This record gives sequence, C-alpha cells and structure tokens, in this order.
Amino acid sequence: MFSFGLWIAWAYKKAHHASLISSICALFLMILAALILPFHLNLYIVILFLLINNYLEWKQRHYRFMRFLTERDQIPIHSSSNLVLNVSPDLHVRDAVRLLRRGHTHLFSLHSNKQQVPEKALLQALFDRRLTVPISTLINGPPRINSAQTKVQ
Repeated sequence: MFSFGLWIAWAYKKAHHASLISSICALFLMILAALILPFHLNLYIVILFLLINNYLEWKQRHYRFMRFLTERDQIPIHSSSNLVLNVSPDLHVRDAVRLLRRGHTHLFSLHSNKQQVPEKALLQALFDRRLTVPISTLINGPPRINSAQTKVQ
C-alpha cells in the first residue's frame, strides 16, 4: 500500500482512504501492463498479490481506524504540535474523531462560545459509546466513575 506521507497533512481516515485509492490505481496499471505484455508470470503474481492485499485492506479499514483511536487513548502522545480544530458545537463525537491526525494533540474549539474540548474527553466519550452526542456536551469532560465512591457488593 502506498502512503506518500499523506498522514502529515490529512486526517487519518482521509489519508488511509487516499492510500487505498492510489494502491487500486497501481493495480489497474498492472492489469493494463498485463494486457500489453501477456506472458509474464511475475506480473500475474504481483497483480494477484495486489488484488488480495487491497481486498483485505478495504475490509479491515474500520478496524485499523479503531486501533488508531485506541492507541491515541492509551498511549500518551509526546508531541510538541498542538492542533486546534474549529468545529461546530453540534458536531457529533463520531464525526469529530474522523478529524484526528497522527502525531498531533488536538483541541476542538467550538465556534459559538470559544470553549475547547480536549482530545482525551472526545475519545473517552467515543469509547463510552456516546457516538451521537454533540461535542458541546463534553466541555466539562465526560463523567467519570470514581472507584473510591463505588461499592462492590
């Protein structure tokens, strides 16, 4: 799969999609070459490999994105670049996580009241399965359960 460094300028999901599209284009160029040069076994092996690889990558694209989000939640990011994204307060959590980029820490700034939602609060809401909650409800952070206050019976 070709990456071309797209993860630097684009959000993870968009860069992954562009990478898949470029790989599929390379596959079609190989198929065109196979039509012009029909007696090359190596070319057929490469085409078969690209077909299988692209198919499996397309099927696993959602799992790769969830793995990316899980890494963001569990592994602390030591990045000097903070990225402030101006978003609508009505933007849902599932749509906001699609804007995350690799190698940056994110703050989501709301248009209306200039308050900011940190990336960790957004990821916590995502993993708590609050996908359709507007991002404006996360300003004070998601409610957390304090283990000292809960009793195990």
